[in-house]
Amino acid sequence: MFYDESRFGLMTDIGRKLTIKGIKPIIPYQQKYEYFYLYQTPDIKSGEDFSMYMSHLDSVSLNEYLKHLSEKYKNKKIVLIMDNASFHKSKKVKVTKNIKIEYLPPYSPELNPQERRFEDIKKFLKNRVFKTVEELEKKVEEILLSYTNEQIKSLVSYDYIVKVMNI
Repeated sequence: MFYDESRFGLMTDIGRKLTIKGIKPIIPYQQKYEYFYLYQTPDIKSGEDFSMYMSHLDSVSLNEYLKHLSEKYKNKKIVLIMDNASFHKSKKVKVTKNIKIEYLPPYSPELNPQERRFEDIKKFLKNRVFKTVEELEKKVEEILLSYTNEQIKSLVSYDYIVKVMNI
């Protein structure tokens, strides 16, 4: 299982827009600094995922997430693969008995398949304006629920992972 988190905020992410040649597109834009973080762990084998919205990106929130992940999968051994964010390696992080953490090599986000998943989620949010963080959370939840397990597996099951895990 890979773990990663992404920030979603009310600031509009501008993407490309098709228009007639010579016509400049008008896209509503918002620059407001309110955010939430989506902590997420997809299962490479089944495509099932575990997600939580958090208000902060720190070891306290990570511990809360790990506690809930451990409880949900209390009868399973979990190998959680993380990047090298400083709060991931903090001495304050409390790892439970059924979770083992492995780290990706430094400066290698391309090895983290969860990055591809967040990129896919964010494509549905481009050129959008949300009035509140709650409205944005609701849209992200709608997007998450629209994925099938097969779609999740296709996004996160890199060949090198499948070979190592013998899936």
